[in-house]
Amino acid sequence: MIAILLAASMLQTQSTLYTSQSFTVTDSSVRQGRYEAVATSRDTILSSYPRSGHEVHYKFSINSQENEFPPGTEHTLFLRPRGGRIETPLHTFGVRPVPHVPTPEESASSEEGVAQVTFRVDMRPMLRAFREHGYYDPPNGPRIAAADFQGVYVIGDTPPLTWDFRSLRPGATQQLSDPDGDSVYTVTLPIEASYTRPRADGRALWARHADISAFPTLESKQRLLDAI
Repeated sequence: MIAILLAASMLQTQSTLYTSQSFTVTDSSVRQGRYEAVATSRDTILSSYPRSGHEVHYKFSINSQENEFPPGTEHTLFLRPRGGRIETPLHTFGVRPVPHVPTPEESASSEEGVAQVTFRVDMRPMLRAFREHGYYDPPNGPRIAAADFQGVYVIGDTPPLTWDFRSLRPGATQQLSDPDGDSVYTVTLPIEASYTRPRADGRALWARHADISAFPTLESKQRLLDAI
């Protein structure tokens, strides 16, 4: 309650730095519709924005090779499960993802804990090429003969995913399958859903805990800038 009253008193003296139809920035806060982040001090921010959920970065692999995208290009899943489960979009192998950052309205905080995440990829381009030509030229890497096809895998930065291609072998946890024969390969893996900030008074809290008194400091007239 004290933090809320303090934030309210600070709002009365805020100086607007920028405003648009989407958001307003003052010297101590950002307001976007019904969401607001307020720097209550130069090392503390209270925010009603949804807490930032874990991002899973991943891509698919044929035969344990980096052949969907070149290094640095990948898919991103904002991990916000419902009922302990979440599915990725249905990707087509080799189609570059369209960058998308969810709005606060799309990103309402959801459950924490272990979520069952289903990865999905449409392999029809590869299977069609196998039937018509006997081989497939992936977007990245060497040609794959139909007779050499061993499997489809998902790799990534969040356990049990890994960027270590050498660990991908038939029967590995990260191997996808197509049990119903519709050319869509899937696998469901347990991934920890977590958020980057704790809660305080029903809002997300960012606060400095480390002692930085031994280092040079810079203090501006804008409390929000200093807090960030």
